Amino acid sequence: MYAKYLQVKQAKTGLGVFTKLQIPANTAILEFTGDIIPKDKLSFEMSQVLQVGADRFIGPSGAVDDYVNHSCEPNCLVHIVGNRAFLYSMYVIPVGAELTFDYST
Repeated sequence: MYAKYLQVKQAKTGLGVFTKLQIPANTAILEFTGDIIPKDKLSFEMSQVLQVGADRFIGPSGAVDDYVNHSCEPNCLVHIVGNRAFLYSMYVIPVGAELTFDYST
């Protein structure tokens, strides 16, 4: 995957994840690696969670995956397999681009 070619830096709204090299279309870029949190254990303060099931969420990992931002015009999508979630490129992503996905998916 491409995690070693990504960097967290200032984006339009806070921190975001940017690529240091071109990423081909339909490519796995990174895995969201936080702990699985059941819905009944979520707290109001948990802002960096990704829903992977009706009552399952991936929490923050402390790594680059915590900083992937939302966009209504994303260049990535999230593919969920069981309790795992992967960020994939939707098309060729140029060097220096911010990686984003639509949170409503």
